[in-house]
Amino acid sequence: PIDATLLSRFAPPMFLESVLVHPQLGVLVTDMVGGRVLRVDAAGTTTEFFHLPAPGMNWAMCLAAVADGVLLTVISPDPTVHGVWHVATSGAAQRRAALPPGTMPNGIAVMDNGAALVADSSGARLWHVDRAGNVRVWLEHPLLQPRAFLGRFPGPNGVQVWNGSAYVAVSDRGHIVRVPITGGNDAGEPQVLYADVAADDFAIDADGTMYFATHPFDTIIRIDGAGKRSILAGTTQGITGPTAVALTRDPAGSVVLYAVTDGGLYRQPGAVPIPVPLQVPGLYRLSLQ
Repeated sequence: PIDATLLSRFAPPMFLESVLVHPQLGVLVTDMVGGRVLRVDAAGTTTEFFHLPAPGMNWAMCLAAVADGVLLTVISPDPTVHGVWHVATSGAAQRRAALPPGTMPNGIAVMDNGAALVADSSGARLWHVDRAGNVRVWLEHPLLQPRAFLGRFPGPNGVQVWNGSAYVAVSDRGHIVRVPITGGNDAGEPQVLYADVAADDFAIDADGTMYFATHPFDTIIRIDGAGKRSILAGTTQGITGPTAVALTRDPAGSVVLYAVTDGGLYRQPGAVPIPVPLQVPGLYRLSLQ
C-alpha cells in the first residue's frame, strides 16, 4: 500500500462517478446525481465546469478527453438529454448523440479515429459514436452479459482503448475483457484477459499497466504487463468506495494516480453500512514510483 492524499472532500451522499486529468482543463470529476462536471485545482478548491441544462434526474456519468474538451455520458429519462454530450473547453455544450431509451451509458473511451466507445451497463453491449454523432452497436457478446439470475453489479462498466484494443470491465462477472480493434475500426473477437477483478472504472498506463477501482470492495488494484497483481490502497488510506481512477505524470515523470470515492455509499454484500454522516466522498492523489 502507498499513501493517498485527500485533495478535496465532498458532502455526503454525493456520488462521484468519474475522474479525468485533461491537458487543458486539469482534474475533472462528475457529480453523478447532481448532473455536474466539477473542476478541482491543486489546492483542492472545487468549481462547477458544466451543469446539464435540463431539470430532473439527469445523471452525469463518465468522461473522456478530446482535443477541444470532453465527452460525457448522460443517463436521463428525458430522451432529449440521454446519450453522449460534448462539452467544449469553454464550458459550452451540446448533445453529440442520442442513445436508445432503456440504455445505461457508463464508461466512455475515444478511439484513434476520434469515435467513442460507450459501455451500456444494462444492455451488455458497446456502442460506437462517431464524430458526427452517428450511433451503432459496436459489440454485443455473451462475455459482456452479467450473470444470469445472480447479477447484482453492472455488466460493461469502465472501458478504455489502448494499443489497438478496447478493454472492458464487466463488473458482475469480475472479468476484464479485451476486444481487438480491426483495421476497419470494428470489434474483433473478445476474450477474457483477467478474471477475478472486481473492477468499476480503470486506467491504463503507456506500458500496459492497469489500475482498477473496485468500488464496494474498497481497494485500488494494479496489474502490471506481466499480470502481477498488487493492492495499492484501501480503507487505511481513506479509499472507501472508489469508483474511478485517472493517470497523469508529475514534472519529475513519476506516475500520479487520481481516484474518486463515494465514501461508502454502496457496500459489498454482507458489509456493515456506513452511516451517511460518516461517508466522505473524496478526490485522492496517489504518487507512484
